[in-house]
Amino acid sequence: DVLWGQDGRDTFVVGRGQGFDTIGDFSPTQDKLLVTGTGLTNAAQAKALMVQYGPDIAFDMGNGDVVHIRGVQIGQLN
Repeated sequence: DVLWGQDGRDTFVVGRGQGFDTIGDFSPTQDKLLVTGTGLTNAAQAKALMVQYGPDIAFDMGNGDVVHIRGVQIGQLN
């Protein structure tokens, strides 16, 4: 799936069992990433599962559940 939030503040909900998703317009200063069903309790745990590749992030939650976040650096997330 490809997720677009458009203008303004958005909350992108991702989690286990959703397969491969791409977030096309995540804004680290405005948007939120809500991760469900993973047991993760803070941003540091989520960042530990992320890999930077070029301008994008791959967030691998295991079992084939991956979120591709376009145009964002891991250091921009909090």
